[in-house]
Amino acid sequence: MDQRLKDAAQAGDIEALYALIREDAFVLKRIDELPIVDTPLHIAASAGHVDFAMEIVNLKASFTRKLNPDGFSPMHLALQNGKEVMVLWLLDVDKDLVRVKARGGKTPLHDAAEIGNLLSCLDGFFDACPESIQDVTNQGDTALHIALRSKKIKAFEKLMDWLRCSIFIDAQFWQEELLNWKNKQGDTLLHIAASSDQIQVVKMLIGKRNVVKDIKNLDGETAMDILRRHLTDRDIRDMQKSASGFLSSLLKSVRFNQIQVGVKERSKITQLFLSLLVYLGRTNKETPRETRDALLLVDTLIVTATYQATLSPPGGVWQGSADMNSHIRISNSTTEATSPHFTGTSVMSSETFRLFFLANTFLFLVTSLRILMTFFQNLNKVSFTHVSIVWLLCSCIFSLIVIAPTDRLSRGFRVVFYFYIAIVVFIL
Repeated sequence: MDQRLKDAAQAGDIEALYALIREDAFVLKRIDELPIVDTPLHIAASAGHVDFAMEIVNLKASFTRKLNPDGFSPMHLALQNGKEVMVLWLLDVDKDLVRVKARGGKTPLHDAAEIGNLLSCLDGFFDACPESIQDVTNQGDTALHIALRSKKIKAFEKLMDWLRCSIFIDAQFWQEELLNWKNKQGDTLLHIAASSDQIQVVKMLIGKRNVVKDIKNLDGETAMDILRRHLTDRDIRDMQKSASGFLSSLLKSVRFNQIQVGVKERSKITQLFLSLLVYLGRTNKETPRETRDALLLVDTLIVTATYQATLSPPGGVWQGSADMNSHIRISNSTTEATSPHFTGTSVMSSETFRLFFLANTFLFLVTSLRILMTFFQNLNKVSFTHVSIVWLLCSCIFSLIVIAPTDRLSRGFRVVFYFYIAIVVFIL
């Protein structure tokens, strides 16, 4: 490459670039003809000159995928030099650049996992190309292996969230596959965490039902064998106990009579709700379009029927001339009495009301979420349809507050209403 072109790229001098092009119109074409070469885009990406990079990509878009003699693409160099804006701009040009393999089979995602502190780049990679989590290096390492071996815990946790929340074809298969993926040494994530004494990560992995604990590496050792070098059997048993699933602890800690839930349990319920969203999104992604159209029609009918059941519950509501917050007055020609019921509340008994509307509301909620997932694959993009269905759900729960036959049930649905609003705000 002409030294003047190198200097222009290093300085981000666009005027110097076009002066060279006027002097030699084929200056970029000759560079492009070489399979392995340092291009002006490599230099500009390393220096973080986004404007100069834009001009180069407009003139020669093929430079974005070229490897230099050291085996790196422009995005790899931008990552290694901490140029986050450049990385995100290149990602906007072509989302598949995150899957370009450099020396050692490492993609930009692998570099970001190893560096660890470029969390905004990891977020951008997830939004643009969630499938890139499948890519492995020449040594069989995933981005999760690399982050864990480099002890970049924040990056590892973000990648675990990526694995749990990503929606693409076969996402569920890859979630289970990558949690137990063996590199060329036969090491899984659990092996690496155990051998590097990362106890909190070991607890996290042991607590996941999809993680297989007895996989052996090439040395014939399981992760538990490696742990025994550092911990006693009692410590390992305590760890396994504390890492057990959250559902049993959730059921123990919720006091249904008073309808009180602790902060930790609310967080766990939110995770359960998000898991339901992800499951519906993945199912929808893998369903053929014709089937989705048919299911959308059926779901619309179900939502209509269940919502109508909320507005007009079986048996109707208590009628009367009293104020909504007053007891019904019953009278004839000789006597007058007061009913224990309120105007506008359901005539069903408390137990019957609870059983019917738990089933009805759950069906309404799940079906509404299925409709949302039919239209949108990315939960981060909010539209009018999102908002409309959310408010429909709010009005459904609010109706239950009004028609509940007892104060206790009304207070219970009020808590559900506030909790639902909190979840919506958290997600959107």
